[in-house]
Amino acid sequence: MRSLTACLFCSLVAITCVATNNANARTEDQKAEKNSATPSLASSTAASANSARRDAERERISVQRAAAETEFSRAKLACSAKFFETECVNEAKAKRRLVADDLRRQDVALNDEQRREKAAAALQRAQNTQRERQSAERAQKEAESREKDAARRERVSNRAADLAERLPQQRKTTQNKTEATARKLKAAPQAQSDQATKAAQVVADQAAREQRYAQRKADTQARLVKNTKPPAAPLPTPPLPATPI
Repeated sequence: MRSLTACLFCSLVAITCVATNNANARTEDQKAEKNSATPSLASSTAASANSARRDAERERISVQRAAAETEFSRAKLACSAKFFETECVNEAKAKRRLVADDLRRQDVALNDEQRREKAAAALQRAQNTQRERQSAERAQKEAESREKDAARRERVSNRAADLAERLPQQRKTTQNKTEATARKLKAAPQAQSDQATKAAQVVADQAAREQRYAQRKADTQARLVKNTKPPAAPLPTPPLPATPI
C-alpha cells in the first residue's frame, strides 16, 4: 500500500511537471506569435495553427506520460505479489523507459520545430525591418529628389521671369546708347565747325583787344604831348669883359 501511494505521488508530480512545461511552452509560443507577426495574414494564420497543433501534441504527450506512470504503478503493485518481484519491477521500468524515451523524443521534436519557427519568424521580422528601412530610405531619397527638382525648377522659373522683366529695360538702354552714339556721330562735324568758329572769334577778340590797347596808348601819348609846355628860352649870354690894353 505504501509503494502504491509513492507511485501515485510520483505520477502526480510528473503530471504537474508536464503541465508546467506545457504552460511554459504555450507561453513561449504566444510570445513567439506576438513577436513574429508577419505582414501576411496567411503567415499569421499558419503560425497560430502550428502553435495550436503543438499545444495539442504536448497535451497528448502529457496524457500518455501520465498513463505510462499509472501503468507502471499498476505493474509494480502486481509485481509485489510475485516471487520474482525485482525482475518484474525491472521489466515494468524498462517498459516505462521505452514509453518515456519515445515521448521525450516527440517533445524534443516539438521544441525543435518551435525553435525553427521562432528563428524563421525572427528572420522574417529582420527582413521586414530591412525592407521597411530600405523603403523609408528610398521614399526619403525620392522626396529629397523631388524637393531638389522643385527648387531647381523654381530657380529656373525665377531666373526666366527676372530676365523677362529686365529685357525691356536692357533693350531700352541699348536703344538709348545707340541713339546717343548716332547723335554724337551726327553732331561731330557741327561741333568741329563750332569749335573752329570759336577759335576764330577768340583770335579776333584778341586782335581787337590789342588794337584797342594800342589806340589807348597812342591817345595817351598824344594827350601827354599836348599838355606839355614848351621849354623856356635860354638866358642871354653875358658880354665878355674888355681886355685891358
